[in-house]
Amino acid sequence: MRVGLFDSGVGGLSILRDIWRLMPGASTVYFADTANFPYGTKSEDEVRRCSLRAVDVLMKYHPSAMVVACNTASTIALEAIRKYITTVPIVGVVPALKPAVAMTITKNVAVLATERTLASRAYQELKKSFADGMTIIDQPCPGWVELVENGQIDDAEAEQAVRDVVEPLAAAGVDVYVLGCTHYPWLRPLIEKCVGQKASTLDSGEAVAKKLQRVLGYQTANDTERQEIYLTSGNADGFQKLASRLLGRDIVLTLYVKSRGEFG
Repeated sequence: MRVGLFDSGVGGLSILRDIWRLMPGASTVYFADTANFPYGTKSEDEVRRCSLRAVDVLMKYHPSAMVVACNTASTIALEAIRKYITTVPIVGVVPALKPAVAMTITKNVAVLATERTLASRAYQELKKSFADGMTIIDQPCPGWVELVENGQIDDAEAEQAVRDVVEPLAAAGVDVYVLGCTHYPWLRPLIEKCVGQKASTLDSGEAVAKKLQRVLGYQTANDTERQEIYLTSGNADGFQKLASRLLGRDIVLTLYVKSRGEFG
């Protein structure tokens, strides 16, 4: 059993972490399309093209299922990917609005995401389905993705960037923060430091892992030795070092992939 995942960088490793936690025996292949980073500032057509190239890369490893481990790609390209690949199940990443709405006391929820995700038709339809009686704030977070890709997840610049976004939301009575970008869980300690103990932060990693369990019929009793494959289309050394730091152990890069999706 092998799960393929892709993102524009290291953000999707936050999803990978939850898959390992709930499916410890599942093999994985992770593709960081860093040559095309970031997806969140690209046009919708560009996001679709990058996503389909990433899928081509992953399909060379014969995954049992595939995760679009990027909120921007999920909200824009998921339908195109599912039409393009029909032989394996495709799981997207959806902002955790449903549990957020169930959890909020103040009925003020903020969705922290890229501008492209927030503007997408898929997200706006999702938001509409949970908006009754709620104030749902669409909150772009300028520079957050770049900070994570630079490895700045706990320094003074990152903390200030988080405060600039979160403090006004806290003052407005937001008590649940939805992390609508897979990069943002790596900033979660700073976010939680800023919002305090009275607020909650939610991401989609566990929900994605649980869906994979159902789709693949995963049983812990059937665990085998896990294999991990890592690919990138950008700076190989930089990705390997940052991924190792985020995952808390050394990883080995398997292949460098050219930006067109060809193996190099």
